[in-house]
Amino acid sequence: MYPGQHTRTVLIRWNERPGGVPRYSINLAKFVRPLHLQVKIDGQWMLFMQWIEELPCQKKEFVGELGYIRQQQWWASNGQRFRLMDLPKELRLCVYEQAMGTDIYPQLSPQGLVSLGKGYEYPWNYRRKDEVQGPNLALLRVSKQVSEEATKTAWEGSRMSFAQQNSMAFVIPGLKNLVPRFSVLTHISLCFQTSEYIQFFEVQVQPWSGIPGYFNHNTSARAVLSKTNLPNLKELGIKFASPENPSNSPWFRSSSFFPNPLWGWYTSDTDAPVVCHKVTVDWIMAYAKASVEHIPLVYVEGYIKTSLKEKWNATFKAQRNGTYSDISSDLLAIQSLTLEDMPPRCKCTTQCERHSLGPWEFDFGD
Repeated sequence: MYPGQHTRTVLIRWNERPGGVPRYSINLAKFVRPLHLQVKIDGQWMLFMQWIEELPCQKKEFVGELGYIRQQQWWASNGQRFRLMDLPKELRLCVYEQAMGTDIYPQLSPQGLVSLGKGYEYPWNYRRKDEVQGPNLALLRVSKQVSEEATKTAWEGSRMSFAQQNSMAFVIPGLKNLVPRFSVLTHISLCFQTSEYIQFFEVQVQPWSGIPGYFNHNTSARAVLSKTNLPNLKELGIKFASPENPSNSPWFRSSSFFPNPLWGWYTSDTDAPVVCHKVTVDWIMAYAKASVEHIPLVYVEGYIKTSLKEKWNATFKAQRNGTYSDISSDLLAIQSLTLEDMPPRCKCTTQCERHSLGPWEFDFGD
């Protein structure tokens, strides 16, 4: 059966002749007529053909990926053509939005030109589940009008997404050159590693808070996401990556650069302590608040506990409605933590870090 179809298992037998002994095994070399088949429903045997005719639904439900496949097969077989330009402009724009995708990962060429990019393929295995397909650039070769409409939809209707802190700092100046032709940089999505979020939002935890010059204010969130730098920014999404295994934690990745007798000697995933993803994300958001609270809509997504997601989404929503949340005491508590307190040990019912952790395995409700 294909995914998307409803399935049901029933017991079947058949009689080769009236009055014969029912059989439950089949000779693959022989043809069994449907009229000879019987099916057991609610403890009673009945003719298979009669049962089929009485079913309330006899059609296949092609949904999801199967639906797309069937639709493509239908278009390929009926000989008809889909005349895009016969559609009203409103519907054409909907087609462009689907073809270009929700997220655009813009790229900067060596000559300083910005393009729509090719999606994003993460170089790390643990983020392969988060890969994003590139926009359908074939639309740009259909005609001049389609190219103009699709390009405008991509730049203005999709989120400008950034998977690395450094790429964001380089690409944004190039995107500004597209103004006033396109209204870009109104919707942005951050998809950084956890360690990059710590540096980007200048999270004051050990060992980084004790290293002079580690935080670069010119490339930090306070500068990059400021009203001065991005005056048209209306929406910001902060997406957290999977805490698949200990080697992805900021403390493990930094152990060779900032050795410490408490956690600097870990050389493999099995040696390192399980870092609490929930606590780390909460620290990051606490420091992110001051840098993003001027943006009209801020939301968190990705691998984040439901309780934290609701907490921070509610915090930003309350501020949009005029209710300010003072978290200065929380920041002081985080800053007071010593090197001996690092990394934050996981005490969740289901440990935050497990190998091959996918969105269907992450314990969002813990």
